[in-house]
Amino acid sequence: MAKSRNPKLQLAREPAGPATPAADRTVHALAGPLRATYDAIVCGTALVQSGLIPENLATMLDDPRFASMVDSSIDDLDADASLDGDLDGGLESDDYDTALEREEALLDAEIDRLGSVVTGIARSTRVLARSLIAQALGKPVDVRALTAEGSPVDVGGRALDDVVASLQPANIAAPLRPSPSDLRQALGEAADLVHEVGLEEFDVHCELVTARKDVVELVTIPVSPERAHIALIESLFARADVAASIEDPITMMERVASAWEFDRWSVVPPPGLMPPELADFPRSVRGDEFRLVDRALITLGASVVGQIADDPAYRELFPRQHRMACAFMESFVDIFEVTDIGGSRSTWRSILHDTSYEVHEHRDPPPYHAGWIAAGRLIPFDDERHLRSPGTIFAPPDPQLARNAAATLARLEESIHSALALEAAISSDFFGVPVPRDVKPTQSRSDARAVLALVDALTADGYELDSTLTAFAKALKRQAGEDDPGPGALAGKHAKGRARKGKGAKRRRG
Repeated sequence: MAKSRNPKLQLAREPAGPATPAADRTVHALAGPLRATYDAIVCGTALVQSGLIPENLATMLDDPRFASMVDSSIDDLDADASLDGDLDGGLESDDYDTALEREEALLDAEIDRLGSVVTGIARSTRVLARSLIAQALGKPVDVRALTAEGSPVDVGGRALDDVVASLQPANIAAPLRPSPSDLRQALGEAADLVHEVGLEEFDVHCELVTARKDVVELVTIPVSPERAHIALIESLFARADVAASIEDPITMMERVASAWEFDRWSVVPPPGLMPPELADFPRSVRGDEFRLVDRALITLGASVVGQIADDPAYRELFPRQHRMACAFMESFVDIFEVTDIGGSRSTWRSILHDTSYEVHEHRDPPPYHAGWIAAGRLIPFDDERHLRSPGTIFAPPDPQLARNAAATLARLEESIHSALALEAAISSDFFGVPVPRDVKPTQSRSDARAVLALVDALTADGYELDSTLTAFAKALKRQAGEDDPGPGALAGKHAKGRARKGKGAKRRRG
């Protein structure tokens, strides 16, 4: 399609919060019990972040008689202080090995204990976030949801009060007390936690705002359950990224390969078509969907979101995010025409299959009108309705554009994943930029050789490379010089091996 035929696209960043009238926004000043609960959330978050976790802060959730801070962890360490002396004291070889094995066993036990303690603190801060929002809204909290480590927490009784009191910074033993800097660093994560819990359990968008020095306000905005589910995609993907960020070089290599393959088919729109910053958000969502939802990592045997969908523990802790994970596994991409729209309800017709779908629109007002073209993903929500991905883009009515994009999608999805085929249609038909692009897989020739060794290790372990890793390996070989046709190919080794600044970091996002 010639550039002059490109319609003026309507790409807009999804707003961080719902666009609601000021009358629907409620500001709650955090004072008294509300402020104490907020301070406990921040303190607990800081303890988890910094690793300063006293064991009794977790066990006290099971003991309503808890009354004071006792640093049992330090006493436990003092009790085992003689072990180092034994190791340094000239033991016989067999005795030394026995002592070393004992030390390793104690270290393993300590790691396991601290892991359970961290879980207890993390769950207690979530309990407190529920309590904070419920108190602010004047609503009861589902007692079944108020549990920590499997034990119920009494909403109005001493157990929850003890959690709040024990997590006040002034009540934390001095060696473990978070510093003012620790508390400041925890503010963002604490705000994210309250925001997430509000969407998961209360159908409210929550913002924590510092009105003036030492005065904090909780701003709540009611949202529909549908919008709450859409807003929780960000939390779901963030948790999926954390789950995939294990310190395993081969898994990291697979993530880099997924990002590289998406970048081959994805482009920013030409400057004359629209500002790139407006296209960045939907493009990043589509990239996350391919990396985390669509592509199964061969080392995991499933996509990252697919693993979350199969995890019953995730369903218990984050029910709406789990519901979205399951729905994503049933989602699909296509080129659609919006045939009807009324309020939050619209009807979308697949150009390829002539099938219509009822769609709940989470933006008010919708960023499109009847007759417009949509390129993106629909996510099943219930038996009748779908939610549309925030990565969807829209264009004014253009039958030729719709037919061309649908034809590109149909042709390419026979050889590449449908999400990549959609990206190719957006790049070539909507933006007028040919794809696939020639994208270097790593920053330098030496990096390419190192990553190629990981691919070789994967095949040596008996894994069969999928199409993504096969193409990635070929690109690595070209960059590493293994496919050089003749002796002159290495002449420019040092000049050509330098990476262009910024490209590698971009491909490693997520």
